[in-house]
Amino acid sequence: MRREELIGGFEANLKVKQVENSRLIAITYTSTDPVQAANIANEIVKDYRAYLLSSNYGASQDVSTCLAVS
Repeated sequence: MRREELIGGFEANLKVKQVENSRLIAITYTSTDPVQAANIANEIVKDYRAYLLSSNYGASQDVSTCLAVS
């Protein structure tokens, strides 16, 4: 199976939606194996949280550097 087909199949089962009237998002993954579906969704959430933490830290560092130079 080609890489694009694997990614397409994975993405077809992944749903990310904004929760109305909030800053939350809902991440779900559909699979015939409920344990696998939960594990995949939880790993995506974990990686997304790590990404947000890293990007927020980087932005804070940039502001801190700019203020220190001023």
